[in-house]
Amino acid sequence: MRIQKGVKFIWKDGQVRNLKNWSTSQGCFGQKITGYDTDAGGFRTFYKADIGDYLEINTQRVAARASRRSPMFEKLRTARFLRI
Repeated sequence: MRIQKGVKFIWKDGQVRNLKNWSTSQGCFGQKITGYDTDAGGFRTFYKADIGDYLEINTQRVAARASRRSPMFEKLRTARFLRI
């Protein structure tokens, strides 16, 4: 899995917002930016027209290690139990 690093901007009323793993797209009312808001703890969408100023834009991508679950019945799959 690849995760895009963060963007930091000033939203309405001077609120500073931090998004990580963000992307831009076209919405009904103009361009929008969607990502995981670290302060709010969830995915949020903001219209670019409402953004006052960008404080930091980091477009680097980081490879995140996907955790792999251990297989079931590991010990039962040995040669001792597979004999007929």
